[in-house]
Amino acid sequence: MTQFVLKEMNDLDGKGKGRVYPQVVINRLMTTEDLVERMQNNTRLGSAVIHAMLLSLGENIATLLDSGFSVKIDNFGTFSLSLGFADKKGNKLEDEDDKMKYRRVMVKNITFKPESDLIFKINKNIRLERHVPGVVKSESDSFTPEERRLRAIDFIERHGQITLQEYANLNNISRSKASRELNKLEGIEGSGIRGYGNAPHKVWKKK
Repeated sequence: MTQFVLKEMNDLDGKGKGRVYPQVVINRLMTTEDLVERMQNNTRLGSAVIHAMLLSLGENIATLLDSGFSVKIDNFGTFSLSLGFADKKGNKLEDEDDKMKYRRVMVKNITFKPESDLIFKINKNIRLERHVPGVVKSESDSFTPEERRLRAIDFIERHGQITLQEYANLNNISRSKASRELNKLEGIEGSGIRGYGNAPHKVWKKK
């Protein structure tokens, strides 16, 4: 079962009602090791071979992209480079004769366009369930750091522990912000929260 929330995005000036859109609730980040373990169940190949193939796939995609190719994987999708200016100069022509001779360009992102069959297959198999009723406000409208700490402690008391993604979902913040806050709370005496284990399987419990 995949859960989602309806999230409200602030308007341009940060006031008033914004646009509402559905957003998936991520359970946790699946690692290469997790993927290898799942793939092992569908093949006779050993984990070391599968792991090596995945690493080789990533390396070869990177090599082909930096050689000017796009890369299409059947039943999956196409990878391409997205470029941008590496300097802070404007991106508008000053006049008709402006050739922008002295501009530095760099790779800004790698884009992925999924195959339509992949989207169809996921839509056919997925079961979506609403995570919470109502509309979730944007981060700026949510809780103070102290309120987030207390909410986390309450969650831990009820469930025994909290994961990074659970903390992010609980307090309506990004994973990166949740990670920074939890790591900071670990170092504060009296915070009531302590981390156990290592990423990506790290959890937080009461001190």
